[in-house]
Amino acid sequence: MIVSLLALLFVVLIIVLICKGCSGRTDALAGKWDFDGTTAYEFDGKGSGAMLLILADYDFTYEIKDNQLSRRMPICSSYRKSSND
Repeated sequence: MIVSLLALLFVVLIIVLICKGCSGRTDALAGKWDFDGTTAYEFDGKGSGAMLLILADYDFTYEIKDNQLSRRMPICSSYRKSSND
C-alpha cells in the first residue's frame, strides 16, 4: 500500500515538473531593473524589452547567448510617452 502511494506521488511529481517545464518560459532578466534612478530597463523574459526614461520609453529586442546579453535598438526605435509621469 505504501509503495503504491509513493509510486503515485512520484508520477504526479514528474507530471507537474514536465508541465512546469513546458509552460511559457522566461529568462533570468525578466522584470524591471533600475539602472541609475533615472533609467530603468524592463525585460519580458522572451526577447523584448524597453529602456524606461523619465520622459520616454524605447523598445528593443535582446538575446542571451553564452552568458552575454546582446541588445538591439532600431535606429528609429519605437518611442512611447513614458508611463512614469
